[in-house]
Amino acid sequence: MGTNSRLLFCSRDMHKFMEANGITSIQQLFEISIDNLVLMQSFPFRLLKEWVSLRDKFNLLIEN
Repeated sequence: MGTNSRLLFCSRDMHKFMEANGITSIQQLFEISIDNLVLMQSFPFRLLKEWVSLRDKFNLLIEN
């Protein structure tokens, strides 16, 4: 239950971050390089692990 709650909380925060920055799709989110992403003032660093995990899964799905 704790892991699911944490993931849900992170996903909600990621969605808020995307909305605040006019990012309309996951693909557009991953077009931002990680070094530019962490420089964005509104990016919460606790989402970095989620961003990397989602990016890797997204890239794997695109390759297959």
